[in-house]
Amino acid sequence: MRGLLALCALAAAKVPWLDAGTDAPERTPPAPEVYARQDATWRKSHETRGRPTALPKTASALDRLKLEQFQHATCHSQAHQLGREIFAEEAKKLDIAKVTAILLLHVPVLDASLDRALKVCEYRCTGGCLHGAVGAYAYEQKRRDPTYRPDIEALCRRDAMRAVVDKGECAHAVGHALALLQPEADALEGCAASPDYSVAHYCAGGVVMERGGAFFGQDRNVRSKCENVPPKTRAACYYFGLRSKASGARNRTLAVDETVRAVCTSGVTRKACV
Repeated sequence: MRGLLALCALAAAKVPWLDAGTDAPERTPPAPEVYARQDATWRKSHETRGRPTALPKTASALDRLKLEQFQHATCHSQAHQLGREIFAEEAKKLDIAKVTAILLLHVPVLDASLDRALKVCEYRCTGGCLHGAVGAYAYEQKRRDPTYRPDIEALCRRDAMRAVVDKGECAHAVGHALALLQPEADALEGCAASPDYSVAHYCAGGVVMERGGAFFGQDRNVRSKCENVPPKTRAACYYFGLRSKASGARNRTLAVDETVRAVCTSGVTRKACV
């Protein structure tokens, strides 16, 4: 028994995010508490009766994002709009001299703006800000070139992106962008085009989240919906479908269990549902 405990202790010591030490490396992507510590000085400067409750109208999108995360640690959905605003702010900061330099270096202005926005957003609000910035970038690309389609591989290998999230989280952000730019079916097909099943799965999750309640419709018929999406996107469809069914239930675990029994009965898609 002692030998087993020693082995477990050794294994845990090699996993940084299990280390309780004060100098332990943070996990990637960072947890909300990381930004709570990072923003401690900022919060103190805005305290009103012990906590910041409001900011002046002139406050930047980043300051409003910091306040949002302080009040609601996950704040994911709220941060999408702030991510779009941060992308717009960073684009405006690229004055004529900087734009000229960027053009001479053959770095497109929109790409430079996205990289700057990613550095501002980081993983605040569990990636919500990043998702909004990617969506704003894709929207501007589409506005300038109607044939534009977000490329998961290209977006996810950007240095500024890789510094914040891994490919799965990035693909999820691209899914949000795909859903903003084109019909739902085309967006899911765009996700399914990835040869990597896990990337397609994360991307599809972004599509479903961007569509919100409209994805499953008023009747929330999960089985009918998920049987008819591309195979690589079915697991994501069922995952969000089960969440939708459990939403508001007094006993969520029971609600999910009952839903699984009701919808995971298709021989075609049972594996994806499970």
